[in-house]
Amino acid sequence: MRGALPKIDRWSSRTCIRPRPNIISRPKVFLVKESTRIKIILIASYFFSEIELATIDIHFSYRTT
Repeated sequence: MRGALPKIDRWSSRTCIRPRPNIISRPKVFLVKESTRIKIILIASYFFSEIELATIDIHFSYRTT
């Protein structure tokens, strides 16, 4: 029983260790959410720009014919 820790120390060490992964994982989750949000915005803006270009082409083709 020489190297064994008392019950209180074991519990306090667990409580000290547990919040740390949560603190580290929250920014990771936030960064993942932000990066996916940025990707969705970029993809959406690309499609909308393609639609706008297509509508502009249609308008010009109506005017020229």
